[in-house]
Amino acid sequence: MSGGDNAVLHNRLMIANNLVLLAKEKCMISAPLGGKNNLLTSVMYVDVKSNVLVFDTSPSEKMNELCVRSRRVQFSAIFNGVKVAFTCEKITRSRYNGYDAFLTELPHSLYWFDRRGAFRVGITKMTPATCKITIPMPEEDAKPENIANFKRLTTIIRQQLLDKIEKDLRDELIDFEKAYLKMPAEKRIKAKLERDKLEKEREQNPIIPDENLVSTIELCLTDLSMGGCALTNNSSDYSSFLTPNTVYENCVLVFPEYGQAEVNLEVMLQREIEDTDDKIFKFHEFVGVKFIDSTQTAESSIFRYIQAMDRVMKNRKEF
Repeated sequence: MSGGDNAVLHNRLMIANNLVLLAKEKCMISAPLGGKNNLLTSVMYVDVKSNVLVFDTSPSEKMNELCVRSRRVQFSAIFNGVKVAFTCEKITRSRYNGYDAFLTELPHSLYWFDRRGAFRVGITKMTPATCKITIPMPEEDAKPENIANFKRLTTIIRQQLLDKIEKDLRDELIDFEKAYLKMPAEKRIKAKLERDKLEKEREQNPIIPDENLVSTIELCLTDLSMGGCALTNNSSDYSSFLTPNTVYENCVLVFPEYGQAEVNLEVMLQREIEDTDDKIFKFHEFVGVKFIDSTQTAESSIFRYIQAMDRVMKNRKEF
């Protein structure tokens, strides 16, 4: 099968979660048992704690016997356009909820190839997620235009960070003034002295932008799958850094209320969007990326967020 290593899951919890999806949708799975013999079955139950997978038997006793006698059985299916495949060993006959069933251990790996578009969830403004990409400094022998672009980028981001610092300080002062007016007279003197001391310290040591952040851009996700995501770029100053085949390491996907995931990614597609309902930004660009060599930790975080967003979408459709 095609799809690359990114399509093969090794995380035990993720494998179990995906098999549970097959069970819930009663997805038909098949397994060749030699010659023209082909077992058709479905996942009945997944027990993560006991590491047990339960699937249905066949009406044909011949198929059932062949399955039990087989040292290794390869299953495959198509689930909502997703190619699925896994291998099981040491399959036994048993009973589950009063029905005949096959029991085996959870597979050690699961092929789950989504083809970017076959199994993905949309990310709305009400459930925002972002991707932070740190642009590395150009090499000394880089093209002059690349060096100039990087310098312009860091200048812009540094100013954005400075603007945010100033806004936060203004908001903090407003909050202090509101709280000050509500204080009893005996507490106001101490609060004023502490505030004056704080402002004097800040005057002597101004808060400045973190230089480690001046080359980090943050883009909003518009959809997400296990293999990659789509991003929206609203700054033309970022565009030259998001060209196809560009690879970035240690990027951070931020999932509000669901944590984050660190990924390496490769830009696959870049396309300017001309028609949009968003009038705040004059520039809009679609950027498609794929994840490279994702860790099990990152895969688990991505999968949990996909599940959460899928539930959100389904709940909206019900109302």
